[in-house]
Amino acid sequence: MARLAPLGVLALLLGGCMTRHVARTLGEGRGELRASLGGPFLGRTGTPLLIPSIRVGGRYGATDWLDVDGSVALDPLAFGVLGLDAGLVTQLYRRPGGFALAASAHAHLLFDLDDDLTTRGFPELGLHAEGPLAEWLTLFGGVIGVGSIDNPRDRPPVFLAPYLGVDIAFDRRPPVREYLTFQIAWASPWDDLGGFTAWEPDGFGAIFVAVGWRAIYGAGEPGAFP
Repeated sequence: MARLAPLGVLALLLGGCMTRHVARTLGEGRGELRASLGGPFLGRTGTPLLIPSIRVGGRYGATDWLDVDGSVALDPLAFGVLGLDAGLVTQLYRRPGGFALAASAHAHLLFDLDDDLTTRGFPELGLHAEGPLAEWLTLFGGVIGVGSIDNPRDRPPVFLAPYLGVDIAFDRRPPVREYLTFQIAWASPWDDLGGFTAWEPDGFGAIFVAVGWRAIYGAGEPGAFP
């Protein structure tokens, strides 16, 4: 997959989870649609530059405590690359209207559409938490770990990416609830991204920022929302 440099691979991987606010499962039969725009801030040119990616995805509540989740990146399609992820989210703890904790497992797949569908795969595990700050505002965060079987020799097989964000409810009327999400993350990957901030450990890593929209369908009355 020569057309995908390490930077492009990382942007696709982190873009897949950047606005994945999954600390609270949806509930059986409910669905979520989402879209996001974001990526890493890089400073190799001397001026901070955001490398954005456009992503769309969704979730479905298979049970009250298990969601099926996935997304696809739109912009790499212009270069003959299909980047997508699919996985499961399971609720570890949830208090109605309060703190929630979930774990996730995803597979990231990159296909080179112009090279006999040459494929690269990356497993991901995540831990996600959230808690309300106000009736309309939720603070969430967590950490994901992305693995590779062909990482550089001097790098670990898994890199971690902690993230933090806020979710703003701007339409809470059932049966559809809509939210705006703002999120920031940091990753120290297998490649030196030349991040523009000065405090990355050992000079590696980059800051990722994203803004997203999501809508939950079939939410029902407020008391029925998990």
